[in-house]
Amino acid sequence: MLPKPAFADVTNKVASSTALRSVKRAQKQLKDLSPSAQANDFAQVKAFLRTPPFVDVRKNCFVLIRGGEDGPKADELQSTYKAFISSVEKIDGTASLGMRGRKIPDSQMSEEYIVIESAMQDFVRVAEETTEIPVQYDE
Repeated sequence: MLPKPAFADVTNKVASSTALRSVKRAQKQLKDLSPSAQANDFAQVKAFLRTPPFVDVRKNCFVLIRGGEDGPKADELQSTYKAFISSVEKIDGTASLGMRGRKIPDSQMSEEYIVIESAMQDFVRVAEETTEIPVQYDE
């Protein structure tokens, strides 16, 4: 009898544990963004989002999504990823506007940071659950 094919990209399934470690490392680093966000230091916020390990977070999240695409939490993983990336893009856009001279309310960047922190925590929680799920085969 021949082996049965897996639905998810097995390469991404295998790489998921490494990608999850990288995302968790970026999550730990995220607390370093808080002082810059509170101080409305727009240049520092933009610089933070473009330095490792945070700069690779999209790529690693995408590996996790592809690795878990055949699991029962695939939709939840996708939706938490979208919420997380949306929050990152929002603070990046706010920082860009602030650098161009637009008046940004004092608390806006702090609030956007809190949203990123929460959204990333949600994504990591679901990603941890999906990386524990073994590769599923067609029966």
